[in-house]
Amino acid sequence: MMSSALVRLISHKFLGRCRKLCSGGGSNGELVASPWMMLPPSYIPGGRDMVYNFYSPIKDEVVSLNNRGGKEETRVIHSHNMVVGSSHGWLSVINGSTKGMFLSNPISGRLIELPPIAGKPFSAEDTAFCPWKVILSCSPDQEDCLALMIIGCSERVAFCRPGRSNKWTPLGDWFEEKKGFRICLDYVYSAARKSFIGFVHWPVELKGWDVSDPLSPTPLPLNWLGRIKYNNSGVCFSSPYLVAHSDQLFLVRRHYKAQGRQTISYYVYRVDGDHSGEELELCSSLDDLVMFVGLNHSFAVKASLFPKLKPNSIYFSDARFTSNFFQTQIIEVFDYQNKTCSPLYFPSLHLNDITPMPWFTPAFD
Repeated sequence: MMSSALVRLISHKFLGRCRKLCSGGGSNGELVASPWMMLPPSYIPGGRDMVYNFYSPIKDEVVSLNNRGGKEETRVIHSHNMVVGSSHGWLSVINGSTKGMFLSNPISGRLIELPPIAGKPFSAEDTAFCPWKVILSCSPDQEDCLALMIIGCSERVAFCRPGRSNKWTPLGDWFEEKKGFRICLDYVYSAARKSFIGFVHWPVELKGWDVSDPLSPTPLPLNWLGRIKYNNSGVCFSSPYLVAHSDQLFLVRRHYKAQGRQTISYYVYRVDGDHSGEELELCSSLDDLVMFVGLNHSFAVKASLFPKLKPNSIYFSDARFTSNFFQTQIIEVFDYQNKTCSPLYFPSLHLNDITPMPWFTPAFD
């Protein structure tokens, strides 16, 4: 349990200090953004000014950014809005009533509109559900940026160009996928491959899309990259998460009990190229990597750049609907070497159990 956590309020004019607070040094002296966890917002007493709250596991404190005074920020925290993704320093937000979508940068206060979920190719079945994951290939300020969305009870995939598209485009044959009721469980962007790579169920396989030409994504000739052997003793469920780091790609599987979604263990597999028919390599260690997995665009950082992080560990934060239609928030740290799991503690800011709290990497304009 933390004993000396601080709550720090950082105004817009002190963002230079904030930049130092959230960055570490890379091998070439560059700044490397450290991960924060987005917490529910709060309001300044006696007023309506909103405050963004983040937890920094490196500083072991809550970082708070006050409202810069624009009406755009009020749009982000709204009773009908839900954060459905975090990627490259931007939050993906949807209004559950209007189905309007936008990207929000909590650091700069900027918003970028996304196409609404309406009309073709969406069906009534699709629009009855909010997207449960939206990721970006890079900063939306880059012309070749693509946003990828997983939506619907059959969890199919569509993409758009933030700020440049007026509609979502199905990735692959949308309706053919629906006939087979193929479920996309996770997607990640690999900068080294310039591709989106997804984990698809029934049958289980990895699917890849080359997006080096953002106007015309093309499928990669990926087959199922190996069968997975893992301990499935007892009654448990398993959720897959893909993590890209540099030129490496990993598959993380979290095993948990049905009752209360209590974690049993995590297994990490290395995915190297197309070696169909072979078994994926189960990693015995994460070495210098620390993985941040969950609702966000999952990623990894080097523990050597951030000594206060727990090396060889998985920081997990996710909220999913259970069979009783209540969301369960799981926030924990898994020591991959010792195979032990511990809660991640941070100061309470009137948290509730149904607020998704994704990992977030600050991006400064």
